[in-house]
Amino acid sequence: MFRGVADARLFGRCGTTALERSPRVEVAMKQLSWWLGVWMALWCVACSSSTTRVGDGGSPNLKASRDHHLALSELPAAVTSAAIAAVPGLVIESAEQEMEDGVAIYSLEGMANGKAYCVEVSLDGKVLQVEDDDDDDEDEDED
Repeated sequence: MFRGVADARLFGRCGTTALERSPRVEVAMKQLSWWLGVWMALWCVACSSSTTRVGDGGSPNLKASRDHHLALSELPAAVTSAAIAAVPGLVIESAEQEMEDGVAIYSLEGMANGKAYCVEVSLDGKVLQVEDDDDDDEDEDED
């Protein structure tokens, strides 16, 4: 069972039960279980962190398959200034980033001159689409 005297000292005397383990073994077992817990926690964090594919133009903390709501302070300056230039007086209320064909698109919603607007802007500041609440009303009138 034991290969030598060192093994017998580490694991206790021959024929001992689990209840009669030496204090050295108890300390080693506690340290081992603590390190295993730390590694499992780190593994869970690493597996749950979101990443994107290389070259998708998005934030590295954004999953490519979902929309990502952003705080207004997280918006790139080029995106914010392009939206305000497209809709003068726009007060941005919410923003989200989404992936379309591997490209990050920012969708900003806000109010200007008493109307609700939705402005879609690319990462480089190119305005892709501007919609106001009148556009939605016209679509409903046609039906």
